[in-house]
Amino acid sequence: MKTQIAITNSTTLNDLPDVLTVATLAAYLHTTRQNICKMLIAGEIRSVKVGRSYRVPKVFLQEFLKGSSQQPA
Repeated sequence: MKTQIAITNSTTLNDLPDVLTVATLAAYLHTTRQNICKMLIAGEIRSVKVGRSYRVPKVFLQEFLKGSSQQPA
């Protein structure tokens, strides 16, 4: 049984589950699943591969967001 997470503009990191699917991550970052997959394969966002799919622990998302906010202007 798949559980869908409703992502809105007011969704915070605390509202997200501890482990994210590609679809949930794409909705949260306002991008496509394909773009997220490219980022995961490139290693831009750390992930865990489970079978043929990827899972992203929330701490890996936090690392990515922290790193992307510290990019030089």
